Amino acid sequence: MVSDDMPTDGGRMPWFRRADPAPAGPVAVLGGGIGGTAVADALRRAGREAVILEAGPALARDGSGNPSALMKPRLTPDGHPYGRFHAQAWLHALHRYDALPAAVWREGRGVLAAARDAAEVAEQEHLVAALRWPAEEVRRVDAVEALALSGCPTPLGGLWFGRAGCLHPQLLCPALAAGCEVRTGVRVAAFARAGDGWVLRDDGGAPILEAAAVVLAAGAALPELWPAADWPLGKSRGQITFLPASEAGPRRAVSFGGYLTAPFTDEDGRPIHALGATYDRWRHRPDDWRPVRPEDHARNLALLAEHLPDAAARLGAEPIGGRAGLRCTIPDHMPLAGPVHDAAAFRTAFADLHHGRRPQAYPPAPYVPGLFVLGALGSRGFQTAPLAAEVVAAEITGAPCPVDADIAAALHPARFEVRHLKHPPQRRAVEEKKKQKR
Repeated sequence: MVSDDMPTDGGRMPWFRRADPAPAGPVAVLGGGIGGTAVADALRRAGREAVILEAGPALARDGSGNPSALMKPRLTPDGHPYGRFHAQAWLHALHRYDALPAAVWREGRGVLAAARDAAEVAEQEHLVAALRWPAEEVRRVDAVEALALSGCPTPLGGLWFGRAGCLHPQLLCPALAAGCEVRTGVRVAAFARAGDGWVLRDDGGAPILEAAAVVLAAGAALPELWPAADWPLGKSRGQITFLPASEAGPRRAVSFGGYLTAPFTDEDGRPIHALGATYDRWRHRPDDWRPVRPEDHARNLALLAEHLPDAAARLGAEPIGGRAGLRCTIPDHMPLAGPVHDAAAFRTAFADLHHGRRPQAYPPAPYVPGLFVLGALGSRGFQTAPLAAEVVAAEITGAPCPVDADIAAALHPARFEVRHLKHPPQRRAVEEKKKQKR
């Protein structure tokens, strides 16, 4: 059986080859959330013109539209691509955001990841010992130090991430998009190849833009943008609850399975905390995800009371509002970042992949020329988008890839197709039947 991380020329397997660089001209970025603005930022810094096309009235809406976004790493003690990507993505995002105006951060850096039981205490201690990161990045703190740092009572202490914090998405996304053309209120109804590039059209068929390349970065709208890829994408609805800020509440953000932000001032001038978030699958539900639901406020409050009862008692307030968002999810919790494959041609080219032939026996992967994707960011887009965007920008420009080959393979948009083709035909048939039932 061939392995995704067996190196060939350039460290890539033929099914995960580098894309041909896009010709000169503007790159159309579909979506103005954290994914789209991060791609535009990476392209601009690489010397390419990016045009952001956002269907909504402003940047940072829908999945990127919460007024305060928790920015905390997802770290693992192993050396697998998932953990290495998240660690690298975290450090890269910090570097990029700290180079932007300070206002992209909400006041009060530092996040406490509260331990919920003795097993989690042991896991946190093991993580710190395995990572051996500087204490200012992450360290284990007891209940006394946790209270002093965060203002939140946590009986078992937790992990303190000194450079973590909460972001202001409505300032962050425009800061990333600075220097790029941004068109809001523009819905792209269709896009098709024209010569060496693409033409994007509106609902009436009128051309919106001629572009050298297109990047799909439209969050939860991704499944409908390019259904031919047949990615195993889902949608999840998350609701946050707004609580009035209190001097007795935490001074820094705390995560506990859910999360409670540090106090901040909302657009109405109210000092509040954001408590979140619910997680409900929403791919095929016909009802509107946007209305805020009282029962979901109750779920958020119940989770806080279960894990941080003293903090819940200190706040002791009724919700004063909330917000729902819709995110694009994927089973392996890794973004899609790279060139979009031609699904039908790809299946033909690698139909016998399950035989384990030498990689050199296969042709280069067939891609859709000039089409790229950054999506399936789930609930960690603010942590992962900047590095994933650099991967996409490198494919478009032909620059060196910023991550190792095995991480690039773990991000590659064709990875699920490859996994499927490595299975024998009988198992593939079963998988196809399951897919049709979804």
